[in-house]
Amino acid sequence: MTAFLQPDPVSGLTAKDDPAALAVVDPSLLSLSLLMDEFSLGVVIMARSGRIEYINRAARTELDDARVLTQSLQAELPALHAKHNPRAQAQLDDALTLAAAGRRSLVSLHSDDGPLDVVVVPFNGQPGAAEPLYALYFVRTSLCASPMLSLFARHHRLTQTEQTVLAALCRGHAMPEIATQLGVAISTVRTHVRNLCIKTGSNGMRELVYQVAVLPPVEPAPPHPH
Repeated sequence: MTAFLQPDPVSGLTAKDDPAALAVVDPSLLSLSLLMDEFSLGVVIMARSGRIEYINRAARTELDDARVLTQSLQAELPALHAKHNPRAQAQLDDALTLAAAGRRSLVSLHSDDGPLDVVVVPFNGQPGAAEPLYALYFVRTSLCASPMLSLFARHHRLTQTEQTVLAALCRGHAMPEIATQLGVAISTVRTHVRNLCIKTGSNGMRELVYQVAVLPPVEPAPPHPH
């Protein structure tokens, strides 16, 4: 896995800068990297020191935003740490300690910019590694943020208003709140929900939201070059 960050002997770029550099080391790594970038859940593989061995696109976006966790250079390689937040860093360190003992954990890291839930697990994908590695999975914070929601709407031929109502339901909003947001009567929202259930084959709002909750976490398609 360390090969992911090794420089291309010709260009000097790492796969972090240019995924094509992976093909120089191992063509299969390029395919794996491109596949992981399709996930809207952040994935980081790191050493106990914080050194990042692998990071997918969603995780890189989260670290670039630096809400809770961020990255900086450590011995010329990127390292993960909490952003000026000793409490969050201590929580992450405790989770890594549990992972070192073979235990998985869910940790909620908080900052002024909002929380970030992270699952920390031991990673044994590199036998004989110089130091243990750990995988961090960033938990999805909102159902309606899933890019799959628009595909779900398209698949079930939902109208734009029905998609808006569905997104509000996934955010936990009650029908009176949705009616206020849309500027319509509650009876109109009930009609939209009834149509949503009919189109998706759901037996109520709980099942309707559940269908969205179990959608695969896939990133939106990149824009087509002009």
